[in-house]
Amino acid sequence: MSRDIFPDNRELQEVLRNPKLARLGDAYVNFLFSLALTQATGTPVGIKVSDKVLFEAAKKSGIKSLLPRRMKRGHVANVVEALIVDSWLKKSFSLDEMTQIVSNRLDNLTEAVTQLLNDILQKMRNH
Repeated sequence: MSRDIFPDNRELQEVLRNPKLARLGDAYVNFLFSLALTQATGTPVGIKVSDKVLFEAAKKSGIKSLLPRRMKRGHVANVVEALIVDSWLKKSFSLDEMTQIVSNRLDNLTEAVTQLLNDILQKMRNH
């Protein structure tokens, strides 16, 4: 995956430099997946999406290759969470749209996050 997804990487740099966005992203991602599982099962579910899942999705989607090489797993996970909530805050995707995207892959959370990231990256490429 090429580095031209983010023009001059400004958008990525903004996300990397905003720890508040990562904190909000953590809560948002957990809510998003809890909501999708609740809708799928018909029973209230609360889950925590692990840093390992987010890190693996960053690798599969190509986001990891855009980040500094020695970035720790937790920091990569923070970037993923920040990118996801940032796309919601910018109204690129609604909560309902994101829930639908991840609902199709709830049997494999890494694949669900990867698909969501791929969709976010695609929309970023088109803008």
